[in-house]
Amino acid sequence: MLIKLELQKFFKKTSTWVMPLVILALGLLLALANALDQSETIKTLVNQEFTGTLALVTDLMLLGVAGRVITSEFTFGTMKMLFAQRFTRRQIFMAKLVTVAVTFVLLQAALFITMVLISLLFGHAWLVDLGSFAGYLFGSVISSILFVSVMFVVANLIRNDLLVVVIGILLILMLEVIGAVVVGHGILPLDYSPLGAFYVSAMAGLPSVMAEYQMNGFLVGLATIIYSGILYGVALMLFKRREV
Repeated sequence: MLIKLELQKFFKKTSTWVMPLVILALGLLLALANALDQSETIKTLVNQEFTGTLALVTDLMLLGVAGRVITSEFTFGTMKMLFAQRFTRRQIFMAKLVTVAVTFVLLQAALFITMVLISLLFGHAWLVDLGSFAGYLFGSVISSILFVSVMFVVANLIRNDLLVVVIGILLILMLEVIGAVVVGHGILPLDYSPLGAFYVSAMAGLPSVMAEYQMNGFLVGLATIIYSGILYGVALMLFKRREV
């Protein structure tokens, strides 16, 4: 019942439908710039950065939703209404997780549809390489599980919506940089270290990266899920103790 209410509320929001449209519009603009510009340098740059740019925008949107999905309930006082219906904090927390998961599916579907449309309109057949997209999707699932867990922890420590999103994203970027240093200097094992997980998970689906670092996809996924589970546990503990 609670999950149904949360999803109804989510799909009624204008922003829910604006996000896929932004992904589509951005993709079409990048493809159009590629088609109109005669410079081979620009075309090469657009081709190389196309998927990365759209993926980055998609990730930022997801983290924005993850950061606000809990905080906004406290900001606007709607959390009291949920408590009045005798939902437990654990149930509310899980419903918020489901909302973020649905957001992930929606955004990834929008990204894939954008790639298909652009490949049909502009002839970029490489955009719909299912093998590459499946690899990207695997890495995106793994990284999103980890990054959203960080956002949930931050969301239960800070009350301001905007600060939660900004600080959460900056914290993730900082952990990725530290993870890269840890991995690069061989300080901790690549597949198992907590900080390394932030660096590795973001690239876990890229075949070239997997081969270069001799990464085991199963181990990367398992380690990331374990670390994420710990962070989700911390977030739930903070959520249960948070004052309304």
